[in-house]
Amino acid sequence: MEFRKRTLERLGDLICGNLGADVPQGDAEPPYFPYRSSRYITDFFGELDMDWEHDGSTRHRWVAGVLAQLLAESHDGPAHPPESFCRVIDHLMDPADALNEGRDRTNALRQLNDALLREGFEAFYAEDKHCYLRHIGTSTVSTLVQNPHRPLSQGFGVVA
Repeated sequence: MEFRKRTLERLGDLICGNLGADVPQGDAEPPYFPYRSSRYITDFFGELDMDWEHDGSTRHRWVAGVLAQLLAESHDGPAHPPESFCRVIDHLMDPADALNEGRDRTNALRQLNDALLREGFEAFYAEDKHCYLRHIGTSTVSTLVQNPHRPLSQGFGVVA
């Protein structure tokens, strides 16, 4: 599965916390994602049991490269993103990381969907407070399944 370069870089901006103004003026918005320096980008992926270590290059472009590699992993067709990519999205949208808004993360979700819609996907929260991806053309939703490597946490699978 491939996403456009600008989509991947926009997702990289969200993960890095590059968007928003600390002191918004006019139409500017505050940040809705926490700023992540090089170390915290590495930690972000490490919390998902991924061994990516930021190399000091431009942060959002480096993250975009990681996301491209995750999207290249095996998956069940164009309506089903790879499990690792879905876990990254769920982790990015953790309600506990809400910044300048409530735990429903309405603004963060809007920014995420601004990027994902170009690729035919949308993100949404379910009642369990996890963030899922829906393929717009088929309404296929990624769902949580038990991850054997982390018995107290959950990974992703897909339901058509």
